[in-house]
Amino acid sequence: METNKVYNEKVEDFIKTIKSNSIKLIIADVPYFNIVNDEWDNQWETLEEWIDWNTTWLTECKRVLTDDGSLYYYGNTNHISYIKIKLDKILKYKNWITWCKKRGRGNANDWLYVREEILFYTKSDKYTFHKLYSDKCGTSNASKQKFKATGVGKRLTNVWDDILEMGWNNTGKCKMSAEKPVKLGERIILSSTNEGDLVYIPFAGSGSEIEACIKNNRPWIATETNETYINDLIMPRIS
Repeated sequence: METNKVYNEKVEDFIKTIKSNSIKLIIADVPYFNIVNDEWDNQWETLEEWIDWNTTWLTECKRVLTDDGSLYYYGNTNHISYIKIKLDKILKYKNWITWCKKRGRGNANDWLYVREEILFYTKSDKYTFHKLYSDKCGTSNASKQKFKATGVGKRLTNVWDDILEMGWNNTGKCKMSAEKPVKLGERIILSSTNEGDLVYIPFAGSGSEIEACIKNNRPWIATETNETYINDLIMPRIS
């Protein structure tokens, strides 16, 4: 299989063609199910259908991951608990990460949502993990916080409040709904891989995780069903 390439295929079909024990890290920014108004988030008629679809391709993740490999699964608070129940039967649960955003969403009759969830799983108990530290923990200006693999600073926790979402405080205009900042992918890559390790991105979207791989010398493969995203967003970006 050719690496550093985006395949215009469905994850549930493509992942079956990936060689067993070949992927070090999977970063899955999955459709939330009926949270975003775009077509890609409203493909399923019921929550049960969405859960079954997830279970199909997540089961294959165990086969393709290396013995020291990891999976990170993005999700919304509404539905991610259902996926955790499924994943607990497939891989080894390690942590539940909360990405704390700065801009809330919601209405006047409820608390505003400022969080997104990331589930962290591994294939075995012997997995790659590098401790990361914040250079400027405690500063009020979160936009200036950085992270690194070694050195002084406070060790990062499972609450990530130092990475701004797209479109906030001059971080860049979103090219598509729910686009993730490159720094989010970089944090995952730096913590759970070494240079040269192969990363699989099942839902490439605008290409944020691909850019993170390129910047950090990680070979990658990705799938994306929306051909317009591939041609208009991803390819110009990685070129």
